[in-house]
Amino acid sequence: MHPDDQMQATMAGSATLPLVSVVIPVYNSEKYISETLNSVCSQTYKNIEIIIVDDGSTDSSPGIIKDKMTECPNIVYIRKENAGVSAARNRGIRASRGAYIAFQDSDDLWEPIKIELQVAAMLETGMNACYCGQMNLFEETGALVYDKFKNISGDILIPYLRNKVWPLTIGWIINRGLILQNDIFFDENTSSGEDSEFFIKIASITRVCVVPEFLTTYRRRGQSLSGYKIEHRNLVNVWIRIRDWIRDRSGRADADSCARIIDEFRIPSVIIQCLYEERKLGLRGATDHFTIGEVDSSRVKIWGIIRHCYFFGDTVRLVLMKLAATNDHFYRLIRFVGDIIYRR
Repeated sequence: MHPDDQMQATMAGSATLPLVSVVIPVYNSEKYISETLNSVCSQTYKNIEIIIVDDGSTDSSPGIIKDKMTECPNIVYIRKENAGVSAARNRGIRASRGAYIAFQDSDDLWEPIKIELQVAAMLETGMNACYCGQMNLFEETGALVYDKFKNISGDILIPYLRNKVWPLTIGWIINRGLILQNDIFFDENTSSGEDSEFFIKIASITRVCVVPEFLTTYRRRGQSLSGYKIEHRNLVNVWIRIRDWIRDRSGRADADSCARIIDEFRIPSVIIQCLYEERKLGLRGATDHFTIGEVDSSRVKIWGIIRHCYFFGDTVRLVLMKLAATNDHFYRLIRFVGDIIYRR
């Protein structure tokens, strides 16, 4: 039987179930792609198409994928010139045909019942998006660590902004129509935070259900959960875009409250973390990127406080980094101190 005919037969056998499109961007993933595809092809939910977007791989990934296609006829293989993971995901979204879209990365893993449980939850609740519990596999040690974020369903935007819940890309499944109708795609000009921007936009316009079981495994390449990259500076701009999108596009009655959380917690947290990490790495010009002229008055005092924190050492800055994004009272305290400093 021709692979296309075999795939149609598989889908026909699951005709009562909505088609799920799984989008997987791939770039030089020869070490992991076979195991990843095994975890997707072995899903108990059979009405899926697996859209692999090869972002110009130069290793043996294409050959491994093509070999896997003989075993898993649901795979659709697309090869394109290298343009980054966001461009690859967007290409996959546009090529998808399913009622739902799920996202997987080329080095991560799913439990066999992931799609089945999530589709069942979405059909039962009538919600347009779903996420699940997630595990972290630390490659250097083999340690498997379970994430301890809260399992919140419904309108999750405020908890999302406050970092009470933080679903990873590989844990989401979303109504395809919701994505296309609202023109939500991954920002192809951003190398850090583009996934957070995408999913927070989704959470701002629809209710989200959760399957609490740990159904995804995210591969960590080091022992730390927070490997710092200089591109993290761009997260300030990502959060500004998220804030403006919520205000202008979400239609939410609490849009101003969401914007205030971003201004008062998320952006200061990014800046504190960047300054702390870069100073720790000996990058003494770290403050050059953050200039007062780039921000509105609501953040000027916070930035001033962050700069003054240099006098107190690394430990204090680390504490500030954690508190600034999570504690209302602490934020009010540093705003009060800021008022005193700026009145001098």
